[in-house]
Amino acid sequence: MGHTLFGALGLLLLNILLYCGHAQDALLHIEPNWSPLFTGEKVSFICDSREGNDTDWNYSFSRNDHFFTTNRTENRYESSSLTSGDSGEYQCVADHKIRAVTRESNKVSLSVSGVPHPVLTVSPSWTSPGDSVTLTCSVEPPSAGWRFFWYKAVPDMSLFYTHELLAGGTTGTEQDSYILHGQTHTAGYVCRARRGDPVFYTQYSDVKFVWSGGVNPAASLTVSPHRLQHFSIESLSLICEGNSTEWRVTMADEDGFVLPCYYWGEMTGSTCNTDTRASSGVYWCESVTQSSNAANITIHGEFIFI
Repeated sequence: MGHTLFGALGLLLLNILLYCGHAQDALLHIEPNWSPLFTGEKVSFICDSREGNDTDWNYSFSRNDHFFTTNRTENRYESSSLTSGDSGEYQCVADHKIRAVTRESNKVSLSVSGVPHPVLTVSPSWTSPGDSVTLTCSVEPPSAGWRFFWYKAVPDMSLFYTHELLAGGTTGTEQDSYILHGQTHTAGYVCRARRGDPVFYTQYSDVKFVWSGGVNPAASLTVSPHRLQHFSIESLSLICEGNSTEWRVTMADEDGFVLPCYYWGEMTGSTCNTDTRASSGVYWCESVTQSSNAANITIHGEFIFI
């Protein structure tokens, strides 16, 4: 008798809990579930009532306890392009269309960062003809789902560089590294990454260079005076020769900033002449189609005795 009574009471209590909506919670999940997400990406908020059919319920979604859409017949809400203001804690509520039952979901945190600027590294940065070079593209902060795309930096005489996909690179790579085989001449490279549907792209990385001191018959740099150690009171002439009709001399300083001649000298024809504005760094000639050998020049602030 006692067991029967307790069993009946337990069944009654379970029915009451189910009817009142407290026996189980709804479940909110976000697709894709990457963290962080970035400005311009889109996500779907999906509310699972965990009882019956999805069409038996109306759905409301909130951010930081403020509803931004209510009484939806579909359990999925598609966001517009995310902004930093969309960061916060999200929750959904499912209300049964017939019974007085409400399901509140778990809370899910969403973090939205600015469009990432990937960092490209090259190893080694100085090569001998025929060496292999590894490009590595890093997206910060780290997150999942990326495909990586690799470009050669093509000098543009009116701008800095344009980007040309490396051979076979139209679909990108799942790996964040790319090996160049048989590197022969000085060249610059760029990467970026994409993910999602619709597709979201990062920014392009800064240009990183692989330098070669080897002779290139199609392009050469001559430094006058003919040495790699110079003094700040000296003027330099950097002379480009080769198969192109238009040249510029470019330098990368010790901090990695890349600047053409007109920032620190005067380009006349195929020669860059400097006064005392030159600084230590790597110098080379480039045209739309060719890049020369590179010279690692050190500029001393005052005379030294060797």
